[in-house]
Amino acid sequence: MLVVLKSQRIKDDSMAVQLLIFDLDDTLIRTGDLEQRFRGGRFLGRQPQQYVDDLRAAYSQNPGRVVYSAFDLTMLRARYLGVRIGVFTRSPRHYAEILLNLAYPGFAWDFLLAFEDTPQPKPSGDGIRRAMTGLNIPDPRNVWMVGDSPVDVRAAYDSGCQVILDTTTWPRPPTPRRRDDWNALERMPDAIISNAADLQSTLDSHVSYLPVAERLQQTACAPIPNRHPFARMEKFGAFDHEREKHDIHYLGRHFSTQAQHRAIWHQVTNDIHAMKNALVVPDYWVTAIGTFLQNLVRRNPNLVFDNSLVVTVVPAKPGRTRRLEAMLTQLSTVHAQRPMVNAGLSFTPDLMRYRDGVLSHHGEGLTRQQRIENVRNHLEVIAGSGYENKHVVVIDDVATTGASLIYARKYLMAAGAAQVTCLSLTKAINTQ
Repeated sequence: MLVVLKSQRIKDDSMAVQLLIFDLDDTLIRTGDLEQRFRGGRFLGRQPQQYVDDLRAAYSQNPGRVVYSAFDLTMLRARYLGVRIGVFTRSPRHYAEILLNLAYPGFAWDFLLAFEDTPQPKPSGDGIRRAMTGLNIPDPRNVWMVGDSPVDVRAAYDSGCQVILDTTTWPRPPTPRRRDDWNALERMPDAIISNAADLQSTLDSHVSYLPVAERLQQTACAPIPNRHPFARMEKFGAFDHEREKHDIHYLGRHFSTQAQHRAIWHQVTNDIHAMKNALVVPDYWVTAIGTFLQNLVRRNPNLVFDNSLVVTVVPAKPGRTRRLEAMLTQLSTVHAQRPMVNAGLSFTPDLMRYRDGVLSHHGEGLTRQQRIENVRNHLEVIAGSGYENKHVVVIDDVATTGASLIYARKYLMAAGAAQVTCLSLTKAINTQ
């Protein structure tokens, strides 16, 4: 009989919406053309009347500035009884007050936290924690930050609250995304929306926006809609000084100690820690990996006919517990009892190994570059181990730099694999 670790289930309905915190610039209001002229350190404190007049005149030149209307905010208050709604911005207070009065005349904000109001502005979560304390809202799971930039995501994670990335004001294709846009996406916010009208429905069903493993963990593997099941990130040439693109797929997030206020209640993070010395994984990981493999076969129908799909793992370092290899055995057992995919599928743990001399990424205090070099110089493919002309899925548990997966792909492809897909159970998330 297969034994699995039971993960603590967090009920979706236990997460009320008690506090909504909006970023100001390019979240509530389109201000891209205003920031250089009216925002910044030289405009801290009360400004002269000429500044006020000029800002009002510049604001009026664009009739489409307001993203979230006063009606939208009023409807949110009606939907979530007792919810407090405020603004947290890095902009000067006088600037923020002028814009909020122009865009939302008469609207009663519960608070405004501007640059001068907290000793640690965003990306610190200090302002969010101050708002929570002042409003007597202790549970960060009931607090939501809505913003358009990576500093909003980082501030939310630093405070421990949840975050919705609103891309309404981002450039639309064919205009390429900006560096900040990619940085925000890379931090894997709790949900991503592209229209202010979607905020309420997202709050109502936010679990369906989570990465697949987190959704399955929270719902005890219940089949609910999943909007963004597999996050995919692109890594570029820091590994080989080329502009080669490396895709890594993620099933969930692992919050680092830098995001301790979020990590403490994030069950998938805690489960990953519990799995460090475990030889079985919680059942939702088996379901999540099976779901990923089903999706992979749908996108590659040739796998149904040629028995060429191989699943392996990043090998354990010498002397370490072979926990990922044990997970592969668990997956193989489940697949034998109830096939995960309609394709020839083999679970093969020993396609690769680490040579003697490899260092631990956790115990040796390695820098990012040292981690990359450590993997590059010590990982090797075991010749003739069953990868030739196969589509290989390589699984890791936590991807920080992505070096283990990326070099696994490079070395397997060079050795004769037909294709390699990189899958990490989680992506390491911090507040930097």
